Amino acid sequence: MSTTREALKSTAFTVAELRRQETPWQTDGPISRHMPAGWFVYLEPSVPPFSSDHCGVGLRVRPVSLGQAPVVLKHKTWRREDDGRLCFYFSEEAFKEMKVGERIDLVEA
Repeated sequence: MSTTREALKSTAFTVAELRRQETPWQTDGPISRHMPAGWFVYLEPSVPPFSSDHCGVGLRVRPVSLGQAPVVLKHKTWRREDDGRLCFYFSEEAFKEMKVGERIDLVEA
């Protein structure tokens, strides 16, 4: 079984963990990107491997806070971790104070 774009958009994720990155850093790989200080946001539930490397391209994070208008957040990068959790990275400027347990939807940009 694999995860499709539609499955990503129809899953109700929650923030499982927040990790602060206080200093700038750089991604690995043949195309290295410089990243500013910011936040790693880990989501649950875990998902099976993606149906293609591009199934989530263009999706954005939308926190679902009761009583507030939905805001779509632009992340710097994201990936599926080995344990199946999705991990998004937000710069300080883009990060809106999310809380562990908060519901997150993935939406078209």
